Amino acid sequence: MNKLIINDLNLPKTSNHKDILAFLYILQKLLLEFKKCDLAFSLKNNQLNIRCPNHIIKLSFHFSQDEAIVYPLQLFISAHHRDMNFIEQTQTLSIYSANDFLSKIETLFLLIFQLPVILTQKEYSLSQPYD
Repeated sequence: MNKLIINDLNLPKTSNHKDILAFLYILQKLLLEFKKCDLAFSLKNNQLNIRCPNHIIKLSFHFSQDEAIVYPLQLFISAHHRDMNFIEQTQTLSIYSANDFLSKIETLFLLIFQLPVILTQKEYSLSQPYD
């Protein structure tokens, strides 16, 4: 699976292979969790698209401006309804090291699954008549 992941990401050309390997390991674990949940996903050009029954979640990886290092890494998470993409919920997560990524993986996983719930609440409130 790592070869497939590497082909679909524009990873920094770093000399610190330990950071790249740690990043790929964590990403692979995240993708395995999506498979366990029977979620369809695709990974291309540093963007992970997750297709839930009613929502699409996008996770974008923005690596450091210095192409020689992996971190700091910015993760942009956005979700929108399949039929109403004008209603969108977004979050950002900053990661400063492989250890930081490991410590924030639970937060990332929760954010990914909370965004559709928040969107559903917004969609419901928008569907209610105004008095």
